[in-house]
Amino acid sequence: MEKSKITGTLSRSGVPETWKDLFPVYFHAGDKTFRVGMITATHPTETLDFVVPGKFDRISINDNEHLPADVKQ
Repeated sequence: MEKSKITGTLSRSGVPETWKDLFPVYFHAGDKTFRVGMITATHPTETLDFVVPGKFDRISINDNEHLPADVKQ
């Protein structure tokens, strides 16, 4: 089975140090989008480094703007 390694950094600003968020995570393969889970953010900067089963074209967060955010990819 193919796997995809996900690495990146999630940075938040303008919120208190103790602020916690849950960001929805989406994988995109061709013209299909899959909501696959949530990322918990408990620090101003979170390092992402994990492996998921399957091959995807790209990953995104907050696609449907559930959270007020300026997402930069």
